[in-house]
Amino acid sequence: MNFNFFLVLSKNKNITLKNITLMSEDQLQQKIFTFYKNEYQIKGLGLIHSTPNGGTRNLLEAKKLKQTGLTAGIADLTIKLPNSYFIDIELKTEKGIQSESQKKIEEVMKRMNCNYFIIRSFEEFKDIIIPLVNNYLLSLPNVGS
Repeated sequence: MNFNFFLVLSKNKNITLKNITLMSEDQLQQKIFTFYKNEYQIKGLGLIHSTPNGGTRNLLEAKKLKQTGLTAGIADLTIKLPNSYFIDIELKTEKGIQSESQKKIEEVMKRMNCNYFIIRSFEEFKDIIIPLVNNYLLSLPNVGS
């Protein structure tokens, strides 16, 4: 659910009104996924996908998933681009914190020099990830020319 908060400074000072919209991680993921799919993927410019790692499962299903590669801490979204270039995106709310398994995955990814980002808002996604995608796509001979 979206929450709108309005911050008004004391009436002895200039009054400032600021509208801040807070989203859950699920809402943020849906918004980012839909945006990328509609603006890039539909045009053949990469693929965005999630890796469902959360939720509740019965013991048998959880065991099977772990045996077939489910790994705790894997990023929420991955953007795959031509020539094996990819960007892993861990989504957090403004005050959300990484689990220990997420911190370990981030450490491994950074040690391997992979693109791994923690994104806390749709604006941050557009300010950090989209320029990275655009710059990479423009560097490709068949896309950037």
